[in-house]
Amino acid sequence: MRVAIVSVILFLSGTSALLFQTLWLRLSGLAFGNAVWSAALILSSFMAGLALGSTIAASSALGRLRPLRVYAGLEMIVALFGSTLVFSIPLLGEWMRPVFQALWNHQQLLNVLRFAVSFLILLIPTTAMGLTLPVLMEDPLLKRQEFGRGLGFLYGGNTLGGMAGALLGEIYLVQRFGLLGAAWTAAGVGCAAAAIAWTFARTEPTPACVRVGSSDRAGRVRHHCLQPYPPCSLLLSQ
Repeated sequence: MRVAIVSVILFLSGTSALLFQTLWLRLSGLAFGNAVWSAALILSSFMAGLALGSTIAASSALGRLRPLRVYAGLEMIVALFGSTLVFSIPLLGEWMRPVFQALWNHQQLLNVLRFAVSFLILLIPTTAMGLTLPVLMEDPLLKRQEFGRGLGFLYGGNTLGGMAGALLGEIYLVQRFGLLGAAWTAAGVGCAAAAIAWTFARTEPTPACVRVGSSDRAGRVRHHCLQPYPPCSLLLSQ
């Protein structure tokens, strides 16, 4: 049951992420000029942000707090910044046009500037996207089940959601509702995933103590309870 719920959440997350990516790709030509270069820049910046988010998740204890609630917050960040970019990328193109024109005869420098700008504007939403799956993997109720099999379902659900988002955006949403309507749809799907995660976060176990054993001189084993985090009263007394 838990694997099915999280798979649905990740399906919606993948749908929202790829909807945003297709919209950013469509709009990137307005900000960065050449369609091939702009698509390559957006895609490379997108993947760099995902890699950064996964690295942060692997090197921090972020997902150990309350995985589903942390995930819900990340998904809201993606929805907020993702839809904001759809509105702001055309404006960015207008602001950057004089700079790009001045550097037109220095293509290498121009390409470095394009990548830096695209990476910076996509840094927050793509990093949050990269954090979502690793954070959900810290859910203790998932780890109690067949973790390898469950991971396959979760990754598959996320991938299918990405496929659905890319197809839905290109075939129907953009033509039917325009770029802004598709952006609101992507944000709504992401918020739905966040709402489901927050709802089921109530079933997350609170951080429990870790029981360890030690033996005294008589050989008797005594168990001690070690808290993973210091109690609030101890923190306040320092």
